[in-house]
Amino acid sequence: MKSAALPLCLSLILFCGCKTSRHAHRPVPAKRPVAELSISGLTLKGAVITRINAGTIFYQERCAYCGYLSPEEHCVVFASAPWSEGSILICPKCGKKTDVIIRRAR
Repeated sequence: MKSAALPLCLSLILFCGCKTSRHAHRPVPAKRPVAELSISGLTLKGAVITRINAGTIFYQERCAYCGYLSPEEHCVVFASAPWSEGSILICPKCGKKTDVIIRRAR
């Protein structure tokens, strides 16, 4: 006579997943600090750089008054010549306006 517990155990392992899989002990790669993502001559106001990828800067807007960080990630392609990118953030938390400026000098 077969045990009724064996099919139950197998179905629980398949449904819930096995805790001893080969991926369980894989280390999570650490994110690089923003200080390492710097470009010479770059000036930021009201923005936080999240990543840089092959000539493109990805950033999030930050309120200068309450510190609110927008969930959207914006991007700007930069060239070697001087350039600037600007916008205005109206904070949904405090309602104040913050100028968002990203500028690169020679």
